Amino acid sequence: MIRHLRLLLAASVLALPMAAASLPQKAEAATASTTTSEARQAAKQRHAAARRGHRAHASQARRAHRQQARATRPHRRAARAAG
Repeated sequence: MIRHLRLLLAASVLALPMAAASLPQKAEAATASTTTSEARQAAKQRHAAARRGHRAHASQARRAHRQQARATRPHRRAARAAG
């Protein structure tokens, strides 16, 4: 159940920058008279948005994995005392 929720969240996090990245493309298609520098600038912005989305997903995945690892394994000191 948790894994399904995590996958759903990961998919939504990854889909956000893609949706945001398609907006400037649609705006550009309407004008159709963009210079090379403007096109390059728009591409940079799309790339940055995609990177931000990926970073957010990666950090969230790391956090979830750490939390799950903590929940399943006893603390090192407690484990040493027990064994």
